[in-house]
Amino acid sequence: MFDQFRFTDNSRKALENAQQEARAMGFNYVGTEHLLLGILDVAECQASQILSQMGVDVETVRKDVVRLTGQGDFQFIGDMQLTPRTKNVIESTNRISRSMGHDFVGTEHMLVTMIHETSSVATRVLVDLKVDLNALNKALLEALLAPVDTMKALEAAGDNSARLAFTQEFKAAPFALVWDYYCAQKDAGVGLSWLDQVKAYERDVLLAR
Repeated sequence: MFDQFRFTDNSRKALENAQQEARAMGFNYVGTEHLLLGILDVAECQASQILSQMGVDVETVRKDVVRLTGQGDFQFIGDMQLTPRTKNVIESTNRISRSMGHDFVGTEHMLVTMIHETSSVATRVLVDLKVDLNALNKALLEALLAPVDTMKALEAAGDNSARLAFTQEFKAAPFALVWDYYCAQKDAGVGLSWLDQVKAYERDVLLAR
């Protein structure tokens, strides 16, 4: 069902869990509510951990899903089908991943896409549980856009100046992107172009003291 997408192991587990959740509730389709449960079932993934930090747990979500959709009585035979909305979430997730320059589709991409389906059962459940969707969206984007590999490499190299610079640059997003555009228009330095000058100063002046 999902072979055409570049899912991580965790996102594949979430999709498999979603089918199991739907089947356990007696439905022959996978809705956004089942996908939300599938993500929560993968406790080690970032999306699940972010939800947990916001007070969302799988048992509470499962109870609210049953309250909203009821319990089905379908006798499962054959493949599970995606609802049109869930199919749209999966396809949009793949597009969002590519737009971020990622070569994978993670649970964070899934959840970001899902909460923008404002009329979905999954979003309604999160609203019922008093989750701030804007805060959730921000936390997920921070997790997706953080330059984790770069930060790890700089830490391993002991390059604290560059590590601090990247940290501050990331914290300033998205304003920093607007500022970079303005600087580019004025032929001024963009992004971390100033960092080479700082490192040269550290090398030539500070280490000579």
